[in-house]
Amino acid sequence: MELERLRFSKNWEDPADYPTYEANEVQVRKDIQSLYTEIQSYINDVLLPALESLGGEWAEGGAVLIPADVLRKSGGTMTGPLYLAREPVEKRESATKAYVDETTGLTAKSAEEGMAALSVRAGKIEAAVLDHQGNISQLTQKATSLESLVQSAQGDLSEIRQTAKEISFSVTEHAAADGTVMAKITLKIGPNSYSGYVRITGNVDVSGELSARALYAARGDIADLTVDSLSTSRRIVKYLARDTGEDHYIRIREQTVDFVSAVYAGGRTQALDPKGMPLYWEDEVYDAVDVELGEDGYPRKLGQRIFTTTVETAWPVYVYRYAELVKQSFCFGVDTLTGDYAPVAVFGAGDPAGTNKAYLLKRRSGFDLRYLPPGAKEIGIHMGADGYMDLTGLRRTTKLDLSAFEKGTFTETLEGGETAVYTVAFEEVDGEKVPVAITDSEGRTTAITWKGGA
Repeated sequence: MELERLRFSKNWEDPADYPTYEANEVQVRKDIQSLYTEIQSYINDVLLPALESLGGEWAEGGAVLIPADVLRKSGGTMTGPLYLAREPVEKRESATKAYVDETTGLTAKSAEEGMAALSVRAGKIEAAVLDHQGNISQLTQKATSLESLVQSAQGDLSEIRQTAKEISFSVTEHAAADGTVMAKITLKIGPNSYSGYVRITGNVDVSGELSARALYAARGDIADLTVDSLSTSRRIVKYLARDTGEDHYIRIREQTVDFVSAVYAGGRTQALDPKGMPLYWEDEVYDAVDVELGEDGYPRKLGQRIFTTTVETAWPVYVYRYAELVKQSFCFGVDTLTGDYAPVAVFGAGDPAGTNKAYLLKRRSGFDLRYLPPGAKEIGIHMGADGYMDLTGLRRTTKLDLSAFEKGTFTETLEGGETAVYTVAFEEVDGEKVPVAITDSEGRTTAITWKGGA
């Protein structure tokens, strides 16, 4: 906006307009008034209307016209954005929105209670409380994780870490006499989300019921445990290690405990769970270049154990084929004498006819040791509750050859055709030659006493 210039109708330097000397005082005043009137008219009729057309208001006393779009020091309302040259440096400076979004923190201190702090940044929130004893609790939250910890002044620590696929709880005692002790529980989804697992570091004390479809021990001490069966077989691990050696293991099912020797029979087959369901790996194992076997013999990918599942995948779990022999078993059997169930120990794999086995049986009437020889009668020992012992199958004498008795020897023939040779010692008793001792082939001597003699 361009204002009209102020121009006077007379020129003060022109003698025609203003003589150097004016004798008439009235004319002098008239000239001065003319100048004043022209200035007043310009201000009132030209300058002020032009300024007021810009908007705003006059300052106190009317000395200054303040435009409407000027922000006063005393405050005002912005009708548009205010842009700052940089982020704040001094404490009382204004902050940009970006700076506030990126970092916001609150801190509170107390001489009696300690300190609490809150920090809010883009993608991260942190809160902490610290007392004067050195105890601290801290919470950190990100878009993909949540972590909290409580730490004592002595160094004991409990932590909770949570992500979308894993939660872990841990308690660590740093002041233990024998070093750091940790108890940890990890809940995690398997590599391909076919199943989850719980990993516990430390002892487990269950005050209520514990229910599981199957339990596994990393080193195979208990390789397969369910509510009605147990097997310590290491066949999965042996196949992974390409080990075709014998698999000696313990198997418990129903009311029988078996000690089994399994011999490689050639070929392979898919492994089954205790219910007969085919087992699969949750990820590629046999041909994967990034899979290695851990100390327990099981596969790991990037340090994480690959588990088995009954959900069908593209990766079956294989084991070698074996021929099994039960070398010993413990079970409940029926006492044929009383009809009672009694604990029985069976020794030996036996033969197809069910013989060549030994049995230990505890009856109400005593204790039996029996053996079933191939093609022969049962033999054994019965130790009765009456304090006596009976032998079953004891060899009996079928023949005595005394033809050389007078010469100091005789022969005994036993069942089965076995013979035993004895020597006889004689002495004179009352004028007669009588036997006084018999010695067997192993040198054991039996003395004979006669009436009135040795």
